[in-house]
This record gives sequence, C-alpha cells and structure tokens, in this order.
Amino acid sequence: MLRQELFPYLDDQDVIKLLQTSKLIGQVISEHFSIWKNHAYLIANKLQIDFDELLQFNTFQNYKEAQKLSKVNNTFHTYRRFFEGKNENLAYAGGMWSCKGDKRYYQIEDRNDSTFGFKVTYMKTVCKFDPWAVVQRVIPGIYDLFIIHGVKNSPSDRQGIMQQATLFVEKKENETRTELYKKQRFIPREICLTMPQNQLVRTLICRLDLTKNQSECTIILRLFDDGGNWKSDYLFEGFALVQVKPEKVADSIPKQNA
Repeated sequence: MLRQELFPYLDDQDVIKLLQTSKLIGQVISEHFSIWKNHAYLIANKLQIDFDELLQFNTFQNYKEAQKLSKVNNTFHTYRRFFEGKNENLAYAGGMWSCKGDKRYYQIEDRNDSTFGFKVTYMKTVCKFDPWAVVQRVIPGIYDLFIIHGVKNSPSDRQGIMQQATLFVEKKENETRTELYKKQRFIPREICLTMPQNQLVRTLICRLDLTKNQSECTIILRLFDDGGNWKSDYLFEGFALVQVKPEKVADSIPKQNA
C-alpha cells in the first residue's frame, strides 16, 4: 500500500519510478504533485534551494521566467537560477586570497552590471595573483563553464593582465581533487583585446562532462601567477556553469563524412 505520508521524503528519481509502477499509483502520484506546494517541495529538494522562497511563485515556470537568483543550501557562495531558458550554477568570488584585503592592491566596488548584486573585486596591481571561486553541490551533467570578468583599461593598455596567468579548473568529489582543465597565458591576446572597456562579460572557458560522477561535486576555478611580473587591471566576479541539454551536446558534435 502506498502511504501518502511518505511522499515528502521522495526525491525526483523515486517519483519517476513510481509513475511507471502502475496506472493507479501513477495517478495518485500525479494528483499529489499537481498541488504546487508538494511540487515545490520536490523541486527545492532537487535544486537544494530555499523552499519558502520557491513557494512564493505560483508555478515552476513562473520561477524560471523570473530568473530568480537562489542561494544553494549549505554553501558559501553558490547560487542557482534559470537564465535565458538555461539552468545555471553560479560561483561568486567572495572568498579571500593574497592581498585581497589590502586597498593598495585590490578595490572592492559596487557595479551596475554585477551578476549577483554584490560588490565586485577589482585587481589594481599585484605581483602574486591567486584569485579563485567555487561552485558547490554540482549534480552530474554536462556544463559549459564561463568566467565572469572584465578590464577597465582601453585595448591599447591591457598588457597588465593579458597572458599573465594560468587558469585551472578542478573538481573535488568525495575528498578527491582532480584537474579538469588548464590554460596557460590567460587572458589570451585575441580575447583580451576584444573585451569591452569597463564592463563585466562572460568568456567561455571549457565544457565539462560530469555525467560519470557518482554524487554531487565541487568545481573550483582559480588563476595563478607568482613569477615576479606585476599584474594589473582585472575585474573578477566569479564563474557560471551552464547546463547543456543532451540534444544540444549532440548538435555540437561534428558529423563524420559518410
């Protein structure tokens, strides 16, 4: 016998399995989750976001269309939202790194183009450069990773950051840390010279296939250089993991000649 008092403890995979069990059970499950409060509880548990915040919207579609930025439960600087129809995991660079608290080297400023509505870190000039940001509780899937950053100087005066650092993307799962991607001489010249002046932008870094993960993982993006050269003029807000739907992945794979 299906006990409805157990429904709040079901996750999305449990619901899918029960829907396929029998016509009667499927009908009971469908009726239960057709009520927005019950459906919202299931969604909040899946996305690990605040239930009461989600419940304020009448439907999940309304929540997605509002492009609401939601803090992920039990994380420091991780957020989720649906933006332009895509599911995003967002990392705000709110942690500390070398000299970040020293006003001689870094400036923490308000900006109208901020993704999170929080202050953005601007690197004025440093020798050791090691900023980072983290997305926690990433569920298995395929993601495009975009760094959110910017420069203030004109294209003729961007040598202070162009090709000055190494970019690393790492995964932490069950206490095991793995390097997924590495880019030397970041920011590449062809990208740096075309970035708009004094504006935060997204730059695609890589695609991550996390479909084989056995559980949630953490994705770390960090920049590093301590080779003695002085770096300057860099806005760093964080990064976005944008989930790629399977059909989009297939569309992006080059077709073999027949």
